[in-house]
Amino acid sequence: MHTTKSIFVKDVDPKALDQHIQHEVQIANKWYAENGMIFNPGKHHAMVLGTTDHWFSFPVEESLDLLGMTIDNQLNFDKHVSLVCYKVHIISSKLND
Repeated sequence: MHTTKSIFVKDVDPKALDQHIQHEVQIANKWYAENGMIFNPGKHHAMVLGTTDHWFSFPVEESLDLLGMTIDNQLNFDKHVSLVCYKVHIISSKLND
């Protein structure tokens, strides 16, 4: 069984945001442990909307795949559109063979 847990936190202050996210991740990891699950930090992903010079205590990605859509930290769908076009190209080239 595959379960996905998303944590959404907002704050104008990057330092406070970092602390909020760390707190929420600790709660999630405690829940995993209490329910006999092993958490995999390599599967924890974070994206900060907008730009900041703050160095977060966790890896921050420029884009994420959510519900089959790829969005970036500026809420652009360029990467998603490019991926869809690439898939259409691959499929159409196979149909033409």
